[in-house]
Amino acid sequence: MQLTVPSLALALAALTGASSIEYGHWSISASVADGYKELTASYLNHQADINATVHCTNSDCDDASFSYELSSDDISLTQTVQIANKPTKVSGSGPITLTCDSGSGKSCTGSTKVQAEKES
Repeated sequence: MQLTVPSLALALAALTGASSIEYGHWSISASVADGYKELTASYLNHQADINATVHCTNSDCDDASFSYELSSDDISLTQTVQIANKPTKVSGSGPITLTCDSGSGKSCTGSTKVQAEKES
């Protein structure tokens, strides 16, 4: 079998197009003070036309499918979103820098962007 350049290009485009699902990202802002955590996570996925914001106080979030773990220098997130009309569990983790004030009752704030990947 002989492939011409145009037919080879079409075959390669079909192969790469099949695996190009984007799982989006979260834009995170967090605030921590004396055992209190407040988090806002905006999940954005242009390919699936999703823009969903979740608010959390401590571990209570207004989206039951969303959970997170926040430490002093990283954050992990999990959420179920609709991609191609199917519930899809996505997760991600990444660094976050919390900047703290110097007063008593110290509070810390930070923000970051975390890439989402499909959970297996």
